[in-house]
Amino acid sequence: MTITQDVLEDVDQYEAQPAPTEFEAEGQATVDDLREINLGDEGENKPTFISANLKEKEARQYISFLREYHDIFAWNYSEMPGLNLEIAVHKLAIHPEKRPVKQPQRRTRPELTAQIEAEVDKLINAGFIREVKYPTWLANIVPVKKKKWSNQGYNQIRMAPKDEEMTAFRTPRGVFCYKVMPFDLKNAGATYQRAMTVIFGDMLHDTIECYVDDLVIKTNEKENHVEDLRKIFERLRRYKLKMNPLKCAFGVSSGKFLGFVVRNKGIEIDPTKIKAIAEMPPPRNLRELKGLQGRLAYIRRFISNLAGRCLPFSRLMKKGVPFEWNQQCQNAFNSIKEYLLKPPVLMSPIKGKPLLLYTTALDGSLGALLAQHNEHEKENALYYLSRTLVGAEVNYSPIEKTCLALVFALQKLKHYVFEHEVKLISIADPLKYILSRPILSGKIAKWAVILQQFAIEYVPQRAVKGQALADFLAAHPIPDDSPLVTDLPDEEVMQVEIQKGWKMYFDGASRSPDGKKQENPKNNKAGIGIVFVTSDNAIITHSFALSEECSNNEAEYEAVIAGLELALQIPIEELSIYGDSELVVKQLRGEYIVKKTNPILYHERADQLLSQFRKTHIFHVKRRTNARADSLASLAASLTLPDSKTITITVGERRVLQPLKEVSDLVPILVVTTKGENEEDWREPFIAYLQQEIHAGVCGAHQSGPKLHMQLKRLGYYWPTMIANCIDYARRCQVYQFHGNFLHQPPKP
Repeated sequence: MTITQDVLEDVDQYEAQPAPTEFEAEGQATVDDLREINLGDEGENKPTFISANLKEKEARQYISFLREYHDIFAWNYSEMPGLNLEIAVHKLAIHPEKRPVKQPQRRTRPELTAQIEAEVDKLINAGFIREVKYPTWLANIVPVKKKKWSNQGYNQIRMAPKDEEMTAFRTPRGVFCYKVMPFDLKNAGATYQRAMTVIFGDMLHDTIECYVDDLVIKTNEKENHVEDLRKIFERLRRYKLKMNPLKCAFGVSSGKFLGFVVRNKGIEIDPTKIKAIAEMPPPRNLRELKGLQGRLAYIRRFISNLAGRCLPFSRLMKKGVPFEWNQQCQNAFNSIKEYLLKPPVLMSPIKGKPLLLYTTALDGSLGALLAQHNEHEKENALYYLSRTLVGAEVNYSPIEKTCLALVFALQKLKHYVFEHEVKLISIADPLKYILSRPILSGKIAKWAVILQQFAIEYVPQRAVKGQALADFLAAHPIPDDSPLVTDLPDEEVMQVEIQKGWKMYFDGASRSPDGKKQENPKNNKAGIGIVFVTSDNAIITHSFALSEECSNNEAEYEAVIAGLELALQIPIEELSIYGDSELVVKQLRGEYIVKKTNPILYHERADQLLSQFRKTHIFHVKRRTNARADSLASLAASLTLPDSKTITITVGERRVLQPLKEVSDLVPILVVTTKGENEEDWREPFIAYLQQEIHAGVCGAHQSGPKLHMQLKRLGYYWPTMIANCIDYARRCQVYQFHGNFLHQPPKP
């Protein structure tokens, strides 16, 4: 690994007050011991650093390589030509109507004047600044005390010529403005990041990680690191981008990046930050408590249930509450210190592998853990999340708190979730709770809209075994004084369901015009019937009239194929198939050989569809057992259905199977429809126009679906699917979702 820091850094203030902590990078960002080397000739000092843990042969290789590319480093201003204007140029977005500001002159101490003048001379000689005669904007300089190795400036991006004078500043030598981008401008970081993206675009997240002016060049195999460095250095040489050699460290096995330690085994907390918290005395006032919480917030992704651990502190943060550090606060403080003695190691996500999202909800806080299995199927933590419940959230039911925990986690982890499949692991299924509501309103509707963005699969918590889950549950204990909840609304979402497979009964009939079955397909009228029995014993029936003549066996195959296509659309994973045609059933099971040409095409298509199910079973039954499907296929006889039940039957038309050579194996061969192949419903444009005008037109009120239906009915309009269309239209209206009537009461059990 190679660490480079502050490729671009501005130092236009020098010595007076301590520099902000973000400027004090503490030299090379690595925890390895370093060895200083000289890249210059004899008598010329051009230092940089390599790892002290390298073997002598490896060290000589690095020294030889770095001397070959010594021109990509800059030890002084004169060695920085600057980036091409086509790569990046910095512009100031100043509102034209804003009045220019000229700060009044601020005096500096006499001992600082000489240092300021020396720094101004260096900037003038480097060509970074120029004198301004009549500035419109004018600022004073602020001298900042910095370490000696930070005195060099790396201003390599040019200012837009028309914006140069807007950076004018006053010095004892006169008024000057920047010709290059000073790095402390508000949007300078964004400009520099764009330049890095242009230069290293195809290498980012592969061999190099870049955040503004901090670069990490990484390699999986130690032997290949020099070659990866060569590719990066060639790119730097091509674009004339210079690096600060005093902040580079080459050949290290770990490094600090964005305040965290990056190693081959994962991402760790910087030991100096752990030490700072471990050595902190108990806070004595509110200011010190805020300082503690600020330090913890920086490393919050490493701490499981941080919000729950800090709950005793929340009382002290309220306005008007006297600061009293009691034993409960001290115990919470000690538990945090104890946790940080063995902090977790987080991993970066692996592409192509699903993420595991653990969520939990306690009385006063929410928690979440994002994890993933590595190449060895070991579960690793990626991110810890937690927050306290505020306001009315404390009064939510347990299942509503679980839903809130899921929504909170998904919103915070969007950048992970959008790129991977997610398996939700929780004690209850919040997805089922939200989707099973008869009316979506208030917070439930808001959560439903948010969850529609993500592809989530629920996995019961009891079905998961792993150390990550054990650690997560241990960090979220249920308090001893927590009341036992016996009245659980929506307790069905707490249950684990084992779904049974579906059943499909099929039958085909080919009849002559006089109503008798014949095997000669000439002038025959054919029909098929399909009956699905769901896992809940509900019945779904379909009947289709075939558009072309066929034999009775061909009609039986048509019924099987149509049923399988419908089952795949539902979709169904496990299916038991029942038919009264012994020939077709045993051919599908492979007991009989298919000899005739036409049945071969049907048999191949049926095999292709059967292979798409996880599990199928095919049974031969007697005709009386298959009476429903036989009745649907006949269509001319009365239906042998229970008199006590009313079953809606979908009747449509289906074409005879086309030759397989005309159809792709990967595309379903047929779509069942009740309309012609290219026929469109002439009512659809009129229905769309009416709904748009009445719901969101000039006099539209963005009303709910039932109200929209009643208003259309009062105006004299009607069509069979009117209610369903109106409800669906209102659900898809974004304005209605924002301004609809919200129910703020929890659902009743």
